[in-house]
Amino acid sequence: MKHLLIGLIALLLPGCATQTHVSTPNPFVALEAYHRALINGDAPTAYAFLGDKFQQRMTYETFERFYKRHRRVMTNEAASLISRARDQKAVEEAWVSVGETEVRLIRTPKGWRLTAPVGSIKKGDTTSP
Repeated sequence: MKHLLIGLIALLLPGCATQTHVSTPNPFVALEAYHRALINGDAPTAYAFLGDKFQQRMTYETFERFYKRHRRVMTNEAASLISRARDQKAVEEAWVSVGETEVRLIRTPKGWRLTAPVGSIKKGDTTSP
């Protein structure tokens, strides 16, 4: 259960669910808004914070059933993540994929930087070099 919730949170890029659209200025605000939606019983908004790839794998109807069964656990895990995020500086990262080539970038004080040379990371590898 915990791993599934972490997967849900990891895909918090704004997306669309039914007619709900969400936009946030930064990842922490997105996480707080997702948590608030969970607390308020607003499954369409919570789903809207999940990325398009996740939404392609799990329909809104399936998410809604999952949420109804596991609302308390999902809400508590999101609250825990927010609490820990307040204590640590979040690392902003992005993955750029074209065909079989995938590059991970992180935001540094100097701007966005690649974590490794292009082609050195295999597609689907989530480990940091």
